[in-house]
Amino acid sequence: PVKVRATIDAIHHVEPAVMDGDFFAQAFPDGEVKDETAMRARLKEQIERNYETQEKVQYRGKAMEALMADMEIELPDAFVKKYLIDRDPANYTAESMEERYPDLQKSLCFQLVENTIATDGNVNVTREDILSYLQNYMAFNYFGQTYGNLSEEQKHSMGSLMDSMLQQEKTVNNVYENIYFERVTDVIFEKGLFVKQFPIKESYEAIAEACVSDYKDIIE
Repeated sequence: PVKVRATIDAIHHVEPAVMDGDFFAQAFPDGEVKDETAMRARLKEQIERNYETQEKVQYRGKAMEALMADMEIELPDAFVKKYLIDRDPANYTAESMEERYPDLQKSLCFQLVENTIATDGNVNVTREDILSYLQNYMAFNYFGQTYGNLSEEQKHSMGSLMDSMLQQEKTVNNVYENIYFERVTDVIFEKGLFVKQFPIKESYEAIAEACVSDYKDIIE
């Protein structure tokens, strides 16, 4: 048997809050939720929105797989290999390129297909989009509501933090990629008229075929 000695520094208890006016005011600062019925409706709406997002992302993956399998994109392989080796010799060498190229080729073709979809769908991400995304992200995480529902005092308290985040190249790039991903996903989802043509629970293979047919003449 193994003997273990432990010291208990503190014991904390979590007691459920009383769902009164103060509770709803603190949990939902926008003032639109004032009782349990409204709270349940708000939570249901959030869960449904999350499910819709997950559904679109799952569809996007299946649709892109189908597009990639259906398209025959010929790359100038010799040029691409030489370009990568010359541009980034620390990561690519002539010896390692042959082994790594199949994955690189697949990635490049994926980007070509995605960029074609983005162009066809007029996908564009501006600095204003990035600012709005960060504002709502921060507002939700700090105050539990959208930026538009914040008081002027709350907006002011976020000001310096927002300025700092906008100066961070990595943060801005990540936000850009998130917005770009969401908008391309929406284009893929809408192009197939998924909700109108297919029940939500139908097989993704059937939906993917619609997407392939819709984009085939664009990518070929």
